[in-house]
Formats: sequence, C-alpha cells, structure tokens
Amino acid sequence: MSVVSENGSFLTRLPIVPELDALRGIGAIFILSYHLWPSPIFFGWTRADLFFVISGYLITSVVLKYGGQPNFLLKFWIRRALRTWPPYYTLLTILAIYGWGHDRTPNVKGMLTYACFIQNVPGNTYVFVWPFYSNAIQTWSLAVEEQFYWIWPPIIILTGRRFVVPIALLAILQAVIGRILEFEPYFILSRLDGLAFGSILAVTINNHERTRHWTKGMSLFLLSVGMVSFPLLSVIGTNFEKTIVAVPGCGPISILVINSLYFSIVGLTILHTGHPLLGLLRLRLLRYIGKISYGIFLYHLLIAKVVKDSCGFSIIEQHVLTVGLSFVAAIISWEVLERPCVSLKSLYPYEAVGFEFTRCYSPVRNDK
Repeated sequence: MSVVSENGSFLTRLPIVPELDALRGIGAIFILSYHLWPSPIFFGWTRADLFFVISGYLITSVVLKYGGQPNFLLKFWIRRALRTWPPYYTLLTILAIYGWGHDRTPNVKGMLTYACFIQNVPGNTYVFVWPFYSNAIQTWSLAVEEQFYWIWPPIIILTGRRFVVPIALLAILQAVIGRILEFEPYFILSRLDGLAFGSILAVTINNHERTRHWTKGMSLFLLSVGMVSFPLLSVIGTNFEKTIVAVPGCGPISILVINSLYFSIVGLTILHTGHPLLGLLRLRLLRYIGKISYGIFLYHLLIAKVVKDSCGFSIIEQHVLTVGLSFVAAIISWEVLERPCVSLKSLYPYEAVGFEFTRCYSPVRNDK
C-alpha cells in the first residue's frame, strides 16, 4: 500500500496502519497490569516509551507530508488539542471535584501545573503538593508529548527533511547523557529518545526503497541485540547502572535499549502491515482497545483509588473492579466525548500538498 498514486501524485489522505492501534492497546494493557500488579515482567513502566516511538513516527510523518501548506501549524495544534485535551481536562475536573468533596485543600499552583502540561518540569514541586493529584501522575508522559507537539513540527519546517535524522540522533544522545547526569527522569530532555527513534522511522520508511531496506535491516539488528541485552540489564542493572526510577533495571541504558526494541517492533510492524503473521494485531477487539487506550491510561489510577477507598472489597475484587470499570470509563469517554471531538478535526483538514521531499512509500496512520 502506498501513499503515492501510480502517476506519482500524493494521495489526499495517508492510509492507516491498523496494527498500530493494536500496539496501543497492548501498551494500555501493560500499564494497567503494571499498576495493579507492580512487577517488571509486565513491562508497564515501558508503556510510555512505546507510545513515544509511535507518536514520533506519526507526528513526523504528518509534518513531512503536510507541513508545506499554509496555516499548517495552527491546524496541527488545533487537531491535537481536539484529540487530547477534552478527556484530559475532564479528568482534572473530576479530580478537583472529588478532592474538594473529600476535604482536600486545593493547591492552585499544583492545579495549574497540570493544566499547563508542565508537571514533568525539573524542580516542579507542585506535582505532589495536592495529594489527590497523585492519581494523575501518569500524565507526565502526556506532558512530554504535548511539549513535543509544540517544539518538533516548527523545527522540521524550519530545517527540512535532511536535518530530521541528524537532529533526532543528537536528541537520542542528549537523552542518554541527561539520564546519566540524573536529570529529572520524566522531563522531555530525558525522554526524547523514544520520540526521536519514531522520527527516524518516519524519514527512513517514508522516503524510498533503499532507506526502507536499511530500516528493516536495522530493526532486525536492534531487535536481536535488545532481546539479549535487556534481560541482562534487568538482572544486573542495579550494579551496572543507577536506577533512575523505582523499577529494577530501569536506568539510562535500559531505557535506550527499550526504545531501540520499540523502534524495531514499530518499524517492522509498519513495513509488514497486512502480513499474515501480524494477524493478531488486526483483531478488531485489540484494535478497539487501542482506540480507547487513552481513556484507560487517563482514568485507571483514579478508578483504582475510588475502588480501594470503598469498603468491603478484597484485593482480588479491587483489581477485577478496577480493570472492568477502567474499560467501561474508557468506552464511555471514547463514544461520548473523544469520538465527537475527533470528528471536529474535519473542520481543519490538511491539504494534500506537503514538502517536495516528502514522497512517501509506506502507509502511515493519519489520526494526527
């Protein structure tokens, strides 16, 4: 499947890679499992890195495809706001109301920290000032992505395609150095490598056959190296490198290895979309979980808190209720709030003309 017609002209829309929705769904299941049963074997702490790689790929692909049109940045930012803001601010509103109802004294600066997507900024003491907002601490990764949406598209437009890969490689190096130097682990400069890996995918996959073959070879190589090195780092990580968050083996190098693994998985998935071996990733149920994964991500900690505070439930019952209610809340959020807001993106359509250098040869999901 190609986004270029037989006569060489761009197609109006970028085709969809259905398997990416399934990867999102798997990521949501991982993080839900990890927060209920904290164990590195669930890889829930890597969920953000998977989403970063996917987002880096999608965002960069869209900018390369449509970035040359007038008012692109304004349309892009409006479309992203329509997708991410409504459920996010709904969560913050619920937290504020529920917190006040439980005699929690609100902290205005803490609330503004979350409202402005700066809860991941180094030295930000307001993340935990109002205790009830601990049920939204997972949104540090959303803050990273929102900051990426503001920064990365203008850089691509100003510098052009040929500088995307060099800048992305520098971002990967900077992120690793930042983690080694013990920067705030949730700050964007410490977590740029996943987004940068995804951006490299967008350039190499969407360019021409030579770089597509390079991407396939590099993905297989990194997949092989990562499958060997990551288990070793998980076992000896605390001796080999300093753990930067409260997860065994989650250190500066381990996160780089995880991102390279996700680079491989996402890259091979895109390159082989439609392949029979990827049939599991095209299951409608798994793809639907991917569609509602944003709601699962946003609401599950709040639901877990409410269930835990309720009387008379055993641990197993709490977990079952949390999983079930998280899915129910996510479905309601998608059908009632998110889907209608996403439909409004049609009011701000991208034109089919982008940069001259963005001749694409592979499918990319056009949901950005």
